Amino acid sequence: MRRYFPIVWALTLLLSTQPRSTVQGQANIAINILAVDTRQFPEIGIDFQVQDAAGRKVQGLTERNIRVLEDSTRSHAVVSLDSQTADTSNPSRKVKLVAPNPNLEAEVDLFASGAAIGIVFDKTTMLNAPGSDRDYLAEGRRAIEQFLLQPSLAPNNPEIVSLFQPISSPDQQVQPREFEQFTVDRNALINDLRTSPPRTGKTNLYAAVQEAVVDTAAAARSGGREALVLVVGDGGDEISADTFNSIINQANASKVRLVTFGIGTDTALIKQKGGFQLSQLAAATNGAYFQRPDDATAGAAFRNYATITPDTLYTVRYKTALLDDGKQHTFVVQVTTPEGQTTSQQVAFFAKHGEPITLRPLGPVLLRDYFALSIPAALLVSLMIVLLTGGVRWRHSRSISRVQTMR
Repeated sequence: MRRYFPIVWALTLLLSTQPRSTVQGQANIAINILAVDTRQFPEIGIDFQVQDAAGRKVQGLTERNIRVLEDSTRSHAVVSLDSQTADTSNPSRKVKLVAPNPNLEAEVDLFASGAAIGIVFDKTTMLNAPGSDRDYLAEGRRAIEQFLLQPSLAPNNPEIVSLFQPISSPDQQVQPREFEQFTVDRNALINDLRTSPPRTGKTNLYAAVQEAVVDTAAAARSGGREALVLVVGDGGDEISADTFNSIINQANASKVRLVTFGIGTDTALIKQKGGFQLSQLAAATNGAYFQRPDDATAGAAFRNYATITPDTLYTVRYKTALLDDGKQHTFVVQVTTPEGQTTSQQVAFFAKHGEPITLRPLGPVLLRDYFALSIPAALLVSLMIVLLTGGVRWRHSRSISRVQTMR
């Protein structure tokens, strides 16, 4: 076993010292570099996208927000910055890259993303006043249907929805099992509203709203979407009203907008100030309150507040000070926004005029070269050590044999 120790030691050392990828900056922003072009050397073009902490593509960057650093030291001013965006007017676009990306794709698809929408319907018999000729439960359901039946604002990546119903007893679920995951199937939600029985008695409206805010924010973040919660009811809650202020704080922290439909009796909405409560929720989260909206108003609320998230590709061009030496260099892109500054992962490229380069992140390049060169060298050195050690032992044993023979 001892004779193989140098080989084992060398391999262990190599495996324990793998190069690490560059860590991104302090801001909760991600930079994704898609392609690099050196055909106009010394001018270099870079395609990239920027994503914020909520998973949404960052819009509106200018030359002042961008800086390129080569070989970790040289900083270069941006010559130009262009952007192409899929948005409301053009929700899907096919954009040509400055050069083929690592998958050898010359184009990339940009898709605007529909919002993540949590629907909170206080579906309780308490909405209807005894002896009243109006069915506010039916009116609330109809308003939600008109809201959901609007065409998607982002057909290629449509809105996702889920349902939350305040409970009147501990054995009930706020979220029906079939909607524990957000879905693009709005008709399934409408069918559930039409067929499931209402609650009886007082409900925990604001606790359900708080749960909807948390879950909708998470769904929006995972898909890079805007987050919207629609609350439909009379605003009455004697069970969980103490959560009202925390809802506003949580919604604003998570960038969730609340739109509220006040549907119920005059007593509940006006005298008991349920409508006022709902209007406060909406106003404090940059949303809107509608009291007993008709079909047109409910539909317009979707179009105006179920905001899509644009998808943007940036192309930055700068002039390098590197010589056309054909050697490998690295660059990073730095982006500065109000949230802070973030640096992309290092990317390796060759300073060479002519063909567009294939994008190669520095980590995989180092890892490949490291093992391609270092391991054979280490094995060769280890083999030499083993042979030398064996030779020394052989000479030593031969000397001992001669001495014994002479005796």
